Amino acid sequence: MEKQGHVQMDSLFMQAFHYAPVGMAIVDMNIKVLQVNEAGCRLLGYTAEELTARTFFDYSCPDAEEDYSHIMQELRNGGRDSFQTEKRFLHKNGSIIWLYLGISFAKNSEIEPDFYIFQFKDITKHKQGEKKLQKICKEYELLTEHSLDMITKHLPNCEITYVSKACELLLDYEQAELTGKFPYHYIHPDDREMLKKYMASTMDKQAVHTLPYRIRRRDGEYGWFESTAKGILNEAGDVEEILAFTRDITKRKAAERKLKEREEYYKSLFEYHPDIIFSTDLQGNFTSANPNFEKFMGSPKEALMSKKFHFGLLTAPQHLQRIETSFLKAACGDVQRYEFDGIDKNGSLLTLDVLNIPIRVEGKVVGVYGVARNISERKQNENEIRSTKRQLESFIENNVDPVFIYNLEDKLVKINKAVEATYGWQSDELLGLALKDLPIFPKSDIEWVQRNADDLAKVLGNTFKGLEAKRIKKDGTAIHVSVSGFQIVNEKNEQIGRAIIHRDVTEAKMAEEILINSEKLSIAGQLAAGIAHEIRNPMTAIKGFIQLLTSEFTSRKDYFDIISSEIERIELIISELLLLSKPQEMKFHQANIVSVLSEIKLLLETQAILNNVEINFVSVAARIDIYCEVNQIKQVCINFIQNAIEAMPAGGKLTVEISQASEGEVLIRFIDQGCGIAPEMLQKLGEPFYTTKEHGTGLGFMVSKRIIENHGGRVHVRSELEKGTTIEVYLPR
Repeated sequence: MEKQGHVQMDSLFMQAFHYAPVGMAIVDMNIKVLQVNEAGCRLLGYTAEELTARTFFDYSCPDAEEDYSHIMQELRNGGRDSFQTEKRFLHKNGSIIWLYLGISFAKNSEIEPDFYIFQFKDITKHKQGEKKLQKICKEYELLTEHSLDMITKHLPNCEITYVSKACELLLDYEQAELTGKFPYHYIHPDDREMLKKYMASTMDKQAVHTLPYRIRRRDGEYGWFESTAKGILNEAGDVEEILAFTRDITKRKAAERKLKEREEYYKSLFEYHPDIIFSTDLQGNFTSANPNFEKFMGSPKEALMSKKFHFGLLTAPQHLQRIETSFLKAACGDVQRYEFDGIDKNGSLLTLDVLNIPIRVEGKVVGVYGVARNISERKQNENEIRSTKRQLESFIENNVDPVFIYNLEDKLVKINKAVEATYGWQSDELLGLALKDLPIFPKSDIEWVQRNADDLAKVLGNTFKGLEAKRIKKDGTAIHVSVSGFQIVNEKNEQIGRAIIHRDVTEAKMAEEILINSEKLSIAGQLAAGIAHEIRNPMTAIKGFIQLLTSEFTSRKDYFDIISSEIERIELIISELLLLSKPQEMKFHQANIVSVLSEIKLLLETQAILNNVEINFVSVAARIDIYCEVNQIKQVCINFIQNAIEAMPAGGKLTVEISQASEGEVLIRFIDQGCGIAPEMLQKLGEPFYTTKEHGTGLGFMVSKRIIENHGGRVHVRSELEKGTTIEVYLPR
């Protein structure tokens, strides 16, 4: 019986399912449609086969997808009996429809699986009507709440029943503060009786009234407002409430007051203005003239009003046509400005600057204003200024020294031809650049210039002259310049820029350096001659005693040979010192430079070891002959190696390389890992008495350089601080 009852219930459910007027669907635990009734198919436009091929929510709008997993979980657990929602779905024809959706959970037998029952009906029209109603309400709300005018409703006794949000903007009161209040409390005392009569008049069923009056804002200040009120009738035809629209006219009132003040101002301006001011109608008849015009024309106003507009009596005939043409153009609506030469009533020559302005009323030209100013003195000044300017520009442009003109922002605004000729840059490459960005500064100065640009601008902003500096040409050549500068001022003596002048003093600088070096060489020669004379006598004695000792200590003959050789080198060095005072004849012959350097390495290796310096000797061949004076070349190499050892107080590596520079030259490189030489010091190497050593004389490099040059060779020095120095010696073979 129980089974039969279940069968009957299932049969009734299926009949209700298939013939229900609303859409119904049986959905499995994965929301896949198992069955759908005919009403559901009609609502969505799909066949049953199409609907059962996918999940139910696959037919919802993509932008309306929501996560219902927690809802379905609650339905399965009994946390809720059913779930209802409104949701958009896509009809098969592509349209969007609104469905009211109800979901419930059906617990089946242990054999049959559980399922969900979805019931849905079309509520699209209802939603459209609801949306339209919401739109109307929203528009009404926007109209009242966002209106710049304040909207109020009053009872017949004037009590405020509603006030729009504009009260916050206009009066700085909250809506709740005004609702239920009477307006008279906020009205200016002088306007209260007028407002009471005004509100009483609104009881007239047909009348619409407008009234300007003053309302007190929260800050206690009164503003001008204008209200328009109308009585609202009930079904019996009586005034049930009063609707009022109130607008802030404070600015309008202020504008009206200013307009009146402006009228008075312009009247005073017209009467007392130092220029000639007049007005005419479109036929050229004077309609007004200020006292200065009467004075200038030499006629009273009454006489001027009867004449046509022209300066015929006060100007040359050749100007009449131009004056009349300008007037006609102004009468057609175009502002005209022109100058002409004339004579005043006393016969004095003058120049007038005339401005004709159309008089417009409601967009239509009804006359012409005229303003004339005597500019004779200004024209004379302008001519003088133009003449002075031409002279100054000619002076700058034709100046043989480069001239740079900067504005107050330190931007280069003008250069003369001498800049292009001296530095090689064209004006379009330099104009507009800031002082700190100009390419004329040496690389060693650029960082300093950019870092101290403000301080440099202050210095250059004052008058100065004769500052010596080094600058770079476009081709990279360095030149010495003498820099002078001064301020450029306007007619008010206000600084408007600065001028910088460079004078090329390179040749003078070189001549000065040659003279100084010549003097140093002369002093060095005299000093060298004295030193050589003083050292030769004791060296002769030392040499004699060494020769005596050699015969007694034959077991150490190699040591005595080295000592004798070094004494001979000392004598040679003394001879080289004499070179500084007078040239000596040198004896050249072929020598293996590889062997010479090997001997020097052996000689200086002990000194190198004591200073923790490793000497590496590298040669491309075992024998490379050069034509030289051996002892002088030894002196040069020993000098460079000793300098390298002293440049590495903490130790390091010294590499001596011998290679074939070209077919007729040998290259000897001395590469150390010492402290290096600063660029500014590197330029002074070879000058007499200039040294980077604490106890040096400054003669070693100079003598070495001279020896190399006497051999027809040359020497190059490259150095970088904290990385080391490389000396390259080129000698002919």
